[in-house]
Amino acid sequence: MGPPLRPDPSTTGHLMDLLANDDLSVTGTDNCTFSVCQKALGKEDRMSVSWEKGVVS
Repeated sequence: MGPPLRPDPSTTGHLMDLLANDDLSVTGTDNCTFSVCQKALGKEDRMSVSWEKGVVS
């Protein structure tokens, strides 16, 4: 496991560009800092955040 990619502020934009151009089709994480119950709390917001950050921007 490596460190999270978030500390570099340009990483998020670069990943979204790759997704938008079909150079990258899947992203994932092995970060397990939240319990299953905690992860469920944001379930309803995931698609809208992906839409806002990946489609609208």
